[in-house]
Amino acid sequence: MISTNNIPSNFANAISPFSSQGGSPVGEENPEARNTSFKPVEESAETSRVQGRRDADELREGRSTQDPVEERSPGDEQRREQERDQQAQEERLAERQETEDRREIDRLAARDREVRAHEQAHQTAGGNLAGAASYRYEKGPDGVSYAVSGEVPIRLGSGNDDPREALEIARRVQRAALAPAEPSVQDRQVAAQAAQMEQEALRDIAELERQEQIQQREEFQETREEREAQEKEREEQAREEQQAQAERDRVERSSREQERQSEAASQLFDLNQRLIDIGVNRTVPDAGSLIDSNV
Repeated sequence: MISTNNIPSNFANAISPFSSQGGSPVGEENPEARNTSFKPVEESAETSRVQGRRDADELREGRSTQDPVEERSPGDEQRREQERDQQAQEERLAERQETEDRREIDRLAARDREVRAHEQAHQTAGGNLAGAASYRYEKGPDGVSYAVSGEVPIRLGSGNDDPREALEIARRVQRAALAPAEPSVQDRQVAAQAAQMEQEALRDIAELERQEQIQQREEFQETREEREAQEKEREEQAREEQQAQAERDRVERSSREQERQSEAASQLFDLNQRLIDIGVNRTVPDAGSLIDSNV
């Protein structure tokens, strides 16, 4: 039963059980008349409010309200509230720091992939003109080192005086310097230097081709003169051969004519000899007179 009669105002919410019949209410009876040595339970309004907050805290912390706890003063509750606020603030700061660390790690990882792809493009396009890539690293919040910049050395000089090889090297260097999707300022400077080398090589090639043409014309002229001299020599040899052949033919004709005349004289002598033998001629003419008379 809840009673507010004849109870001081500061105990308006006190709860007292029924007393036994004929006995005094609990708390007003004589100590000898009480059945127990414990003082009756009394609860003030302030104690009720504190106990309500404590029970709510225990529920949030997973503790049973039935567990015996030590009563705390309002100052203890204020300190506890401050500790909870500080812990919550620290948790928020930790979460914010974790988020920032994750963003930094993602940024560094993306930069690492970008840098390595950039330098790999240089090496692929440069071929044997490009050296090994070197990187500058930055350690992330996770303790891992990420590449944040890099470079690839590349050979510009050809090492000889062949302008055609210098032209090929200059063009390959330009392709290597501009191979990445986003060439850096240094990449563009190397490409510009290689373009200047290309122009110089083109001028050298033009001069070399002009000299080669002059040399070819001179060689052609020399070859033509040699051919003409050889042709004249062959013609001279042919004329000499023709003259020698004509002389041989003349000598051969003269020899044949002499043989023919000698044979005719011999036949005439034989004829005259037979005429003498048969008595037609009395003397045999001289061979010379027979030839003279027939000539």
